[in-house]
Amino acid sequence: MPAVFKIVSRASGKALTALGLPEPTGITQLPAIDEYLRFQSWTLQPLDRAEDCLIRSFSAPALAIGLNPTDPQSHLLYVGPVDGAQVWRITPIASPPYFFLLEGSDDLLIDVPGGSHASNVQIQVSRRNEHTNQQWVFLPVLAELP
Repeated sequence: MPAVFKIVSRASGKALTALGLPEPTGITQLPAIDEYLRFQSWTLQPLDRAEDCLIRSFSAPALAIGLNPTDPQSHLLYVGPVDGAQVWRITPIASPPYFFLLEGSDDLLIDVPGGSHASNVQIQVSRRNEHTNQQWVFLPVLAELP
């Protein structure tokens, strides 16, 4: 079984959440609590380059994180079919255990807009600024998923 993680924002302490699974859906942030566990559980699928991967939904493995396919210029994150998923480069930063999640073909990082602490904020990619709203930690999911 692959390792399963919650991906939690350093700025807000909230987890990447894809409510509505197993259907394709947008990604927001919600508190990292068991009530949302099945929507916040992710696996990393390694690709040819060691630092590149797909970030896949654990509860809907045919879905992975990418840009909104109907409007990729919006820079909003979306969970959709693996064949349209984004390649992500996971890069450690100077103060572990945090990481940047770099979109593989550009200099865009997964970002909490404005470092918001609110729930249901739509997560996006934006240009690198290296603030805490672009820093993430991977927390292992040890509980049994519903």
